[in-house]
Amino acid sequence: MSKVESSLAAVVVRLTVLEDENNKFREECEELKIKNAALVRRVNELEDSVIEQEQYSRVANLEIRGVPQTEKEDVYAVLESVAKALKVTFDERDISIAHRFPAPRNRRFHPVIVVQFARRSVRGEWLAAAKKTRFQMTDLHETFSPGPVFVNEHLTLHTKDLLWRCKTKVKDGSLAYAWCKDGKVFVRHTEKSRAIRVYRSVEEIDREQSPGHGK
Repeated sequence: MSKVESSLAAVVVRLTVLEDENNKFREECEELKIKNAALVRRVNELEDSVIEQEQYSRVANLEIRGVPQTEKEDVYAVLESVAKALKVTFDERDISIAHRFPAPRNRRFHPVIVVQFARRSVRGEWLAAAKKTRFQMTDLHETFSPGPVFVNEHLTLHTKDLLWRCKTKVKDGSLAYAWCKDGKVFVRHTEKSRAIRVYRSVEEIDREQSPGHGK
């Protein structure tokens, strides 16, 4: 019996040691979880900052789609025609720079024109006029084929994708509205609910509460 008792005592001691080690590992694991959560938050904050800065760098820009590119094209002459169609004043001094940028991975569309304005107030006038005025390629030149021309904010790929995903939720009835203002994406769950800004993904929308009346 003494041998059995001795063996049991040794087992108990060993189990106690193992339990202490297990508790220590659990504590270390919890510490690592806390540190990992902090690192994830920090990475997300840094990513948000990069996204914000990249979009902010385009705050004075507009993107014009649908205008055919001609040989030896004068982009500023094209912009003058667009301004005439929008019924806004055109002054070349208001344009810091303007370029054609090929539409990524899709040659069916005409290369995009990106315009950087010297003053954000002028850019605002063009954008406001574009929201009220719908015009065609034929309004710019009689030789162009019929087709719509779009003047929009110059968004990053991230913001464009986010806006598209939010508008998809509007189409399937999950949201009432989705829109973009000053490079920021907003949604409303219902017609009267508050506006919610979406930063990174549409999953944020599901985590938000939608009280009755909002902004």
